[in-house]
Amino acid sequence: METLTQKMSQFIFDSKLSDIPPKVVEKAKTCLLYGMGMAITSWNMPLPKRTREWIEKFEPGSDITLIGGGKASLMGAAFVNGVLFADRGVDDTHGTTHFGSVVIPAALAVSEFTGAGGKDFLLSVILGYEIGAAVSRELTTFSALRGFRSSTIYGILAVTAAMSKLFKYPADRIRDALGIAVSFAGGTTEQYLAGTMEGKVQNAMVVRNGIMAALLPSFGLTGASTSMEGKAGFCHAFAGRLENLGKITEGLGKTYEILNVTFKPYATCVFNQTPVTAMFRLVAKHDLKPENVAKIHIRMNPFDYKYPGIHYLGPFHNKRQGLLSAGFLMALVLVKRKVGLSDDYPLEDPDILSLCQATAITSDARIAPLSCHLTVKLKNSQTVEEVMDIKPEYYNFDLEKVTKMVETVHQEMMVDRRVTREMIQQMTAIETWPNVRKLMELLSLHKEAVK
Repeated sequence: METLTQKMSQFIFDSKLSDIPPKVVEKAKTCLLYGMGMAITSWNMPLPKRTREWIEKFEPGSDITLIGGGKASLMGAAFVNGVLFADRGVDDTHGTTHFGSVVIPAALAVSEFTGAGGKDFLLSVILGYEIGAAVSRELTTFSALRGFRSSTIYGILAVTAAMSKLFKYPADRIRDALGIAVSFAGGTTEQYLAGTMEGKVQNAMVVRNGIMAALLPSFGLTGASTSMEGKAGFCHAFAGRLENLGKITEGLGKTYEILNVTFKPYATCVFNQTPVTAMFRLVAKHDLKPENVAKIHIRMNPFDYKYPGIHYLGPFHNKRQGLLSAGFLMALVLVKRKVGLSDDYPLEDPDILSLCQATAITSDARIAPLSCHLTVKLKNSQTVEEVMDIKPEYYNFDLEKVTKMVETVHQEMMVDRRVTREMIQQMTAIETWPNVRKLMELLSLHKEAVK
């Protein structure tokens, strides 16, 4: 009887781009444009700049291009570019996992390393999403509540799957790579409660370790074929599950999970997107002023509510902790009237902290995932309410809308229009690329095009 790892490995080996439905290919291009479009806005942010300095000192190399300029070793570039993709927290999302911020930088680095063309690059990205999402679809509701960060435990499976395809491995070697990836998986969400910074580099380590897991079988290392469903395997260790695991592989090649990937309008957790949207609506409808607000009440789905950091109300030790707090975001919308990438986030602003303390966030099983009921009570005793009962497809934007989002963000961040225009054009014609060199040259020249 085939194990889950063997089934996934065979699917990866057998897959051809010509077999992928056109709508899946277009969605992959949409994810690529969104991921790269957001990543290049971070090249001069503090942590990416420091990361580049670390790599230049400790892992110098000239093999792979760094976004924003420079070269590094394969692993060094994977780490630096991985930091860039996750730095602002504007990631695509499948359930609770951000596959784009790990699969895309890994695929760029390894494609440049191997000389892979556009078709191979595109197929590897699709397969990475499919393998990671097939597992997370069945397990994320269990693993997330145990404190594991989804992007780190499911992301490494996605990266290793994609890299194994780029390395053109046979099925048995892909099986070994996935088995090794399971042993590398890990990462918790405690930093969101503690207000510390390890979460800023978790995804970058997934990029790096996923590539390493894919490389090691070429040196003779083997991985357990029972790495997923074994008694001490992935599913039991991270999700406490050994039942109904066959569902993980049932839909591979039939229903494509990448089609369910959504995109964030705002630089915050996926579970805060709807409360932020609801507050913007109330501000627009009623011209709400922060000094007139007495109380704020957000009712959320229980799973959304329990995600670490959502109902934390301060004090805030860093920007990421603030942007995970639904209360902070409500206050930010009221006081600043925007939640943009270029903003300074006033973590110690007394007006914002006061509004945070006036915010109540409660769990309500009647509310659907990603939905919210927002009530604002004013000091004159008037109450206004915004009810958003939505489905996940609400944030499942098409290529046209994502293109407009990228153009808007690039304008806000003063990215040269030539860079934006060329990036959009390249994403629509990935299949024609002889290699990724032209794209990487564009990304490396980005700093010279920023004014």
